[in-house]
Amino acid sequence: MWIIERKVDGKKIYLLNKEYTVGRRGCTIQVPEDNTVSRKHLVLQPDYSNLKILNLKIKDLGSTYGTYLNPTSSDNGRIETDKWTEMRNGSTFHFGIQNEWHLEWEDVTILCSAVAPGGRAKLGSALNKLGAKQVPDWESNITHLVMEKVVFTQKVMRGLICAKPIVMVEYFESWVNGLDCDPASPVPDLSQFIPPVDPSLAQLDKSLFLPNQARINIFSEKIFVFPTTEQFEAMSIPVEMAGGKALRNFDSFKDAILIEHSSKSEVPSNDYNAALSSLKTGGKRAVPMKEIGLAILTCSTERYCNALLNLEHTLFGKVGHKKTNTTQLGAVLAPETQEIGVSPSRPREEQHILGQPPAKKLKVESNEESQFKEPPAKKRCIDRSIQKEAVLLDRVEARKPITSASSIVDTVPTQIPAAPSTKDTNTRNLNESTVIQSGSTRDTTLSWRPRTDHSRTLNETSVRMMVKLKLVRSSLSQEHMSQLREEKQESLQENTHDISTRIRSMRIASYKDGRWTKSDSVISQG
Repeated sequence: MWIIERKVDGKKIYLLNKEYTVGRRGCTIQVPEDNTVSRKHLVLQPDYSNLKILNLKIKDLGSTYGTYLNPTSSDNGRIETDKWTEMRNGSTFHFGIQNEWHLEWEDVTILCSAVAPGGRAKLGSALNKLGAKQVPDWESNITHLVMEKVVFTQKVMRGLICAKPIVMVEYFESWVNGLDCDPASPVPDLSQFIPPVDPSLAQLDKSLFLPNQARINIFSEKIFVFPTTEQFEAMSIPVEMAGGKALRNFDSFKDAILIEHSSKSEVPSNDYNAALSSLKTGGKRAVPMKEIGLAILTCSTERYCNALLNLEHTLFGKVGHKKTNTTQLGAVLAPETQEIGVSPSRPREEQHILGQPPAKKLKVESNEESQFKEPPAKKRCIDRSIQKEAVLLDRVEARKPITSASSIVDTVPTQIPAAPSTKDTNTRNLNESTVIQSGSTRDTTLSWRPRTDHSRTLNETSVRMMVKLKLVRSSLSQEHMSQLREEKQESLQENTHDISTRIRSMRIASYKDGRWTKSDSVISQG
C-alpha cells in the first residue's frame, strides 16, 4: 500500500487503487494553503494489480511552477508535462513552495482464521483496493489476523506474542470507506473491531487482545518441561516465541516449570511421577498447559505459569515462598466467598495479613441477663386465605360471651413459671454451665438461646399452648357459627308469623262516593 507523507507537518495520505488529482481546488487531494500550486497541478496513479512489482506513476498537468522528482545538486528533476513518470519506493517529489512529499510502501499482509466464505469475499474486495495481500498460513511478515470469533488457537497465540492486531472483516471495510471520503483519514481504531470472544474466554476483558510489545519477552529465562511429545509439539513454538525454552526431558528440571500431564494417549512416565512428587514436597505444583496461553494473553506470570501458586494461595491470596509479594498477589486473586469469613480461632493480625476482613466483634450477654430475656417476635409471612380466617375468628371471639372463652381456656393445662429467686438462678446457671462443659448431647431447645445466636427458638410449653388454643378457637368458631345460624332462622320465623298475623287482622278500606269506608271483612288467609 502506497503512502505519501508531507515533510512539513507529517500529514499522511493512504492511496487506494484509483487515480488521484492534486491541486488547490476541485481535486481529490487539495492543498489550498499554498498559492504556488495550480488548481489542478498533477496526477498520481497507483497500480495494485501485481503486488510483486511496486508501481506508482506521476504526471504533471501543465502547472505554472512544475513538479520535481528526486532533485539533486546537478539536476533539479523537473518532470515533463502530460507524460507519465514512474516513481520508486523512497522517492521524493515536491511542487510549489510548501509541498515536499515522501513516498513509502507499507506492506499489509492478512491471515484469516475461521472466516466464512461470505466474509472472505468482502475481505478480498477491500484488500484489492488497499493493495494488501492474503496468505494461507502463518508468516513472520503478517500484519493483521482476521477472525469472526476469537478462539484460543495457535494462530491467536502467535499473533498476541508478535503484537499483531486481531480484527474483524469490518475493520478493512471501514478503512476503505474512510479513505474514499477523505484520503487523509486516519486508520480505524483497533479496539472498535475486536472480534467477539468465545464463551470459554468470556470472563476476560476484550482489551487484552490488543497488541502488546511486552509479550515477546513474557517467558524470558523460563524453562518449560513437557511430559509428553504431543504437548511438546503443541506448545513449544509459542513458548520459544515468547522468549522461553521448551524441553522434553527431565534433566534440567530443578529450576524448570513442569507442565501437567494431560495426554490421554500416553501414560505418565516414572520421571514425571518422581518430578511431581518432588514438586509437592517443595510446596509447588505442576502447571496446566492452558495456563501458557492465559499467561501470554494477560502478559503476566504471577497468576498463570506460577509453580508456587497452589490451591491454598488461590483461596487465601498468599504465597508460600517468603520472597513473593503477598499483597500484590492477593490483589490479583479473588478469594472464594466461602473463605471470606475467617474462623475466630485465627488471630486478627494473621487475618489482616491474608487480605481478608477481620471477624466481626459480637456482644455477648451474661447468663443472668440473657436467661430471662426473650427474643423479639419473629415476623411471619402468612397466606391471604389464612389471614382472612384469622380475622373471622377474631370477630367470632369478640361476639361470644366472656364466660365461655374463659371456661374453655381454663381447661387447657398450662403452667405459669414463677419468678425465680436468686438462689434458684445461681443454681440454674451452675447446672447449665456444667452441661455445656461436659459436652452433653441433651436437647437444649427448652431454654432461650442468648442474643449471640441469631436463631429464634420457641419454648416447648409455649408451642403446645399455642397449638391447643388454635384447636380450641377453631372448634369454638364452628359451634358459634352454627348457633348464630339457628338464632337467625328462629328470629326470621317469628317475624314472618307476626307479619302474617297483623295482615290477617287488618280491615279492608275502599274509596267510594268521595270518601273512605271500612268494611267488616278481613283479608282471607288464602
